[in-house]
Amino acid sequence: MLGEGRHWWITSTSDSHVNWRDGGSDFWPGEYSKTYVKAEKDYKDVMESLRKGNVFVSTGDLISELDVKVQSGGKSPWYAKSKGNSATIGETLTLPGKEI
Repeated sequence: MLGEGRHWWITSTSDSHVNWRDGGSDFWPGEYSKTYVKAEKDYKDVMESLRKGNVFVSTGDLISELDVKVQSGGKSPWYAKSKGNSATIGETLTLPGKEI
């Protein structure tokens, strides 16, 4: 999808039926899998940040923060022309002739 230029994002979900505390094997929504959104604490900013892709998911509280930065480089045919291009989570890294 990214190779086609499509932007997409994910959220975690929970299909809770019987919570583990009540003898089942499920977790309450947000208890085990969580969606983290880099946004101010208001509905409008949360929704805008979700649409922009400023989001990551985690399970089991393994992490609570994530910083992502990609930079063009290496031995690709685009390297010499794109040295220094970078993007963070939710942004698009543009290379000559390509979008990643």
